[in-house]
Amino acid sequence: MERLTDGTPNPKVWLRQLEPEDVHLLYDIENDVSLWHLNEDPSPFSRIAVKNYLMTQPHNIFQSGELRLVVMETATNEAVGLVDLVNFSPTDSRAEVGIALLGEKRSKGLGASALMALERYAKMFAHIRMLYAQVLAEGNPLAHRLFSGRGYKLVATLPQWHSHDGKWVDIQIYQKMIGQ
Repeated sequence: MERLTDGTPNPKVWLRQLEPEDVHLLYDIENDVSLWHLNEDPSPFSRIAVKNYLMTQPHNIFQSGELRLVVMETATNEAVGLVDLVNFSPTDSRAEVGIALLGEKRSKGLGASALMALERYAKMFAHIRMLYAQVLAEGNPLAHRLFSGRGYKLVATLPQWHSHDGKWVDIQIYQKMIGQ
C-alpha cells in the first residue's frame, strides 16, 4: 500500500494510523506544557491514560467524527507529531484540522508537509470539501504562518472565545476549500 504523503516526489513526512507503540509520542505531546493553552483540558496525562486512549481510539472518521494520524518524518522514519481531523460533518463535507509536532521538530517544514498530506487524505478518502482551523489570535505565530502559507484564508475572528492565562483571548478561523 502507498504511504499517505503530500503527493510530492520527495515528501518530508508521511501519515499513518496510531499504533500501541505510539504511547511515548502521545504522552510527550499531551504533556507538553507549551501546548496546554490550546486544549480544553490543560492537565497532565498518565501513561496508563494514554495507553487506554490508544486502545479505544476510533479509526473510522465516518463513525466517530474524528481521526488522529501519526506524522512520520521520511528521512528518519521517526514519529514526530500528530494531525487530527475533528468535528467532521459528512453532511457538510467539512472538518476541523489540528496539528502538533514535537518541539524540536517545529519550524522545519514538517508541519506544512503533514498538513498537505492530511488535506490529500481528507479530499481523496473522506470526501471533505472544506477544512478549517482555530488559531489563537496572538501568541501562536507558527500556526498563522502554517495555515496562511498553505492557502488557508482568515475568515473570522471570534472575540474572547478562549480562556488563556486568566484572560479571554480571540480565536481566528482559517478556512480552505480543498474539494467540490
